[in-house]
Amino acid sequence: NVSTVGAAGMVFDYYDSKDYKFAWLDATTGALVLGHVRHGVRTIDATVALGIKARSLHLLGLTLQGNVLSVLVDGRLVLTRTYNALITDGASGLIAVGGASKFDSMSVATNDADPVLATADDYWSHQLLR
Repeated sequence: NVSTVGAAGMVFDYYDSKDYKFAWLDATTGALVLGHVRHGVRTIDATVALGIKARSLHLLGLTLQGNVLSVLVDGRLVLTRTYNALITDGASGLIAVGGASKFDSMSVATNDADPVLATADDYWSHQLLR
């Protein structure tokens, strides 16, 4: 569950702060926003008007399978997108932009027989070594 006065959601296919994809709920526009950052430049790929209000609580779900992304809001499929390459090989996490946001929880599931798992400590250690 997520609520925000700005924009908040999930990051996926994350390689670094200048190369990742995102899906967030934007309380300023009332929409689901799908986009990416490449070479540090943010590009909006799609928006879906949903009437999202500031501080309202919504369930945001992303399903990544190979090169296909499905986005659910409050249990309803609202967007599917096919990419030209795998979207499951980068990291994933949470993002908040432009205002206070609240996340109740984040769950990750996989059918990969040998997943690579990392903790926040692993991430910060890696960032400090750069």
